[in-house]
Amino acid sequence: MIRSPGPKAHPLHGSWPEFRADPLAFLLDGTLAYGDFYRFRLGLKRWQETRCS
Repeated sequence: MIRSPGPKAHPLHGSWPEFRADPLAFLLDGTLAYGDFYRFRLGLKRWQETRCS
Protein backbone atom coordinates (compact mmCIF):
# COMPACT_ATOMS: atom_id res chain seq x y z
CA MET A 1 0.00 0.00 0.00
CA ILE A 2 1.32 3.43 -0.94
CA ARG A 3 0.99 6.08 1.76
CA SER A 4 0.09 9.65 0.94
CA PRO A 5 2.77 12.29 1.48
CA GLY A 6 2.48 14.84 4.24
CA PRO A 7 4.35 17.27 6.46
CA LYS A 8 6.94 16.09 8.97
CA ALA A 9 5.51 16.16 12.46
CA HIS A 10 6.69 16.12 16.05
CA PRO A 11 6.58 12.53 17.42
CA LEU A 12 4.25 13.40 20.30
CA HIS A 13 1.96 16.24 19.24
CA GLY A 14 2.17 15.90 15.47
CA SER A 15 1.17 19.02 13.55
CA TRP A 16 -1.21 20.23 16.27
CA PRO A 17 0.52 23.61 16.96
CA GLU A 18 0.47 24.58 13.27
CA PHE A 19 -3.14 23.40 12.85
CA ARG A 20 -4.28 25.17 16.02
CA ALA A 21 -2.69 28.48 14.98
CA ASP A 22 -4.65 28.64 11.70
CA PRO A 23 -6.60 25.52 10.61
CA LEU A 24 -7.65 26.85 7.21
CA ALA A 25 -4.12 27.98 6.28
CA PHE A 26 -2.72 24.63 7.48
CA LEU A 27 -5.10 22.66 5.23
CA LEU A 28 -4.62 25.00 2.26
CA ASP A 29 -0.82 24.90 2.58
CA GLY A 30 -0.97 21.09 2.72
CA THR A 31 -3.04 20.97 -0.45
CA LEU A 32 -0.67 23.32 -2.25
CA ALA A 33 2.44 21.44 -1.08
CA TYR A 34 1.26 17.81 -1.39
CA GLY A 35 -1.70 17.82 -3.78
CA ASP A 36 -5.28 16.64 -3.39
CA PHE A 37 -4.47 13.73 -1.07
CA TYR A 38 -2.11 14.05 1.89
CA ARG A 39 -1.84 12.89 5.48
CA PHE A 40 -0.95 14.62 8.71
CA ARG A 41 -1.00 13.95 12.44
CA LEU A 42 -2.81 15.84 15.17
CA GLY A 43 -1.57 14.41 18.44
CA LEU A 44 -1.44 10.63 18.16
CA LYS A 45 -4.21 10.45 15.51
CA ARG A 46 -3.45 10.25 11.80
CA TRP A 47 -5.69 12.14 9.37
CA GLN A 48 -6.12 11.93 5.61
CA GLU A 49 -7.12 15.10 3.78
CA THR A 50 -8.98 14.78 0.50
CA ARG A 51 -9.89 17.77 -1.60
CA CYS A 52 -13.06 17.42 -3.65
CA SER A 53 -13.63 19.97 -6.36
